[in-house]
Amino acid sequence: MSPAKSSSSNKNEPAGKRRGINSVEISIKILDAITELEQPASLTDISNKVGMGVSQTHRYVSSFLNCGILRQEPNSTLYKLGPKALQIGLSAIAANDPISLTDIMARQFSIENRATILMTVWGNNGPTIIRWYHGQPPIYTILTIGSVLPVTQSATGRMFMAHLPESFVEPMLKNEGWKKLNYYWIYFFIFVAILNEIVWRTQSELFWVNFKVWGLLPITIMFTATTIPIIKKYKLEKK
Repeated sequence: MSPAKSSSSNKNEPAGKRRGINSVEISIKILDAITELEQPASLTDISNKVGMGVSQTHRYVSSFLNCGILRQEPNSTLYKLGPKALQIGLSAIAANDPISLTDIMARQFSIENRATILMTVWGNNGPTIIRWYHGQPPIYTILTIGSVLPVTQSATGRMFMAHLPESFVEPMLKNEGWKKLNYYWIYFFIFVAILNEIVWRTQSELFWVNFKVWGLLPITIMFTATTIPIIKKYKLEKK
C-alpha cells in the first residue's frame, strides 16, 4: 500500500519537479528575497517579498542568523547576507570553471551549426587562442592554439579593448604599436638604402651628394610625419 500511496502523490506534483523538503525551499525563497532587495532589509520587507507572515519569517531569519548565512546590521533591525553566504558563493564560483562551461557550449555550437569556433582568453601577450573547433568546411590558417591575436587588428582584440579596463589593455596596445612602428622604420630604411644605391650608380657624384642632403632629408621628414597617427593611435607619447 505504501508504494501505491507514494505513486499517487507523485502524480499530483508538477512534471519534472522532485519531491523535497518544503521548509528548505521556503528558506531559499527567503534568501532570494533578501538578494533581490539589494540592500539591508527589515523583517517586514522580507516577509512581504516572500508572501509569508512576519512571525513565520522571523523563525527562518533567526536560524539564518545562528548559522551565519544572515547578519543583522549593528544597532538596527535590518538584515543582509552574512559571511557564511559569502563562503558558499565563493565555493560555487570556484566549482564552476567558466572556461570549461564555455568550452562545452562552444563545442556544441560548432557541431550544431557546422561553424568554426575559436575560444580566446586575455593572456600575458594579449588575446590568446586556447580552443579551436573546426566547422564544415574547415578553415585552415597560419593561426593555431597558442597564437596571439593583434589587439587593434582583430575582432577579438577589439572586443577585449571594449570591455577590459584600460590598465589591462594599454601595455599590450603600446607593445603592438612599438612593433608596428619598428617595422615601418625598417621598411623605410630598406627603401632609402635601395634609393641611395640607385642614385649613386646612375647619377654623378655631385648629384648624389646633393641628393643625400636635399633629397633624403625631406623624405625622412615626410615619412616621420606619417608615423604620427600610429603614435597617437597606440598612445606612444611619453608621459
